[in-house]
Amino acid sequence: MNTKLILIFLFLFSVISEMTYAQLFPNLGGQRTGTTSLQFLEQPLGDIIAFLEDRHGIEIQLDTAALDTAGVNKDTPATIDVEGIPLRNALNLMLEEIELAYTIRDEVLLITTSEGLSVVSTAPRRIASSRKL
Repeated sequence: MNTKLILIFLFLFSVISEMTYAQLFPNLGGQRTGTTSLQFLEQPLGDIIAFLEDRHGIEIQLDTAALDTAGVNKDTPATIDVEGIPLRNALNLMLEEIELAYTIRDEVLLITTSEGLSVVSTAPRRIASSRKL
């Protein structure tokens, strides 16, 4: 493959990635430079998610099928105590403690398991038709 073509692809991929992140987290003060502070001790995961949705103006959903398989739900206690770090880092720290992960799918932050990540990334996407049935 042509080196120039590879470089163009990498550039476009990075631009698209930044656009998606900026659109998903518009309230973080400029893409990946925004910070968050979280202090929760053994609080239900659902309460922390509600706080994050409200504070950062983002949509967060749980992959309930994957979480059920792992024995995790919105009542599972989670702990996080960080100040002034990027939201993505805070999420990684908190979710690693309860063996979860997250991904961005269709402009929604989806909390799932590591196994769920592989399913979500390989799942086929439906394309809606504008044609009336």
